[in-house]
Amino acid sequence: MFIVWHNLGRKKSNRISHSTHPISPPFPLKKLVFGLIFGLIFTIGTALSMIFFYVNWYHNEHLDAALNFNITDTVQNAIGIIACIFAFWRLRLLDFADHGAEHDPHHDIHANQELLDMILLAIGTIGELSFSISGLAGVCSNKAWNSLTILLAIARILRIIQSIIQSFLIAFASKLKSTDPDRHPGRQTITFLVILNMAMFIYQWFISDKAGTYEGVISLYGEESWAFFVSIFSPLTVFFRFHSSVCFVEIWKHTYAKPH
Repeated sequence: MFIVWHNLGRKKSNRISHSTHPISPPFPLKKLVFGLIFGLIFTIGTALSMIFFYVNWYHNEHLDAALNFNITDTVQNAIGIIACIFAFWRLRLLDFADHGAEHDPHHDIHANQELLDMILLAIGTIGELSFSISGLAGVCSNKAWNSLTILLAIARILRIIQSIIQSFLIAFASKLKSTDPDRHPGRQTITFLVILNMAMFIYQWFISDKAGTYEGVISLYGEESWAFFVSIFSPLTVFFRFHSSVCFVEIWKHTYAKPH
């Protein structure tokens, strides 16, 4: 509805654009091999962690399951931070796109889609940061430090850092354009980030609710406070991962599209 309101009163061009460019062949997978391989390794590691979590959980080893979840969460976000920083370094070789060209018949459609993506990304980022900061505050207020509380604090700090860097990366990369059809700096890393966020989305979707019901975690925050955090912010953290993967797919398609 916001996008509809944003476009009220805008004049539409009556021109019909006919593309005379032939359909380009599929992008060769050999140029994405490293992103796909590292993404596959990351997905396999995530799947193994899920298996170990369920084995511990159904054997009533809830502490081990909670430790497994937070170790995996820490490693995933640490890898995500490294991948985002590397993507920033590679994307510096691209040029800023001229999205304001009036002669581009697809400009309005792309601008509306980009605006909607940024709105949804902001909602997901706020949810992720609210969940992580609230969790970190609850852990830090606890005076009894042990292996679980230390892991929870580290995991929350890394989640805050990774979500901020990734949101800035998406906003930055959406403004770039590759002008050289033979060079695509950063596309391997973007491919990896698509897979990384989808793997984290699936992992949090299936695991986070169970991990959050462990008594040792609930006792850190209080039953009512933790129920509030999980009900309000946990769905947004899952949405943040899913929508981030969608944004990276859009970047993968539009930023590296062949110039006409």
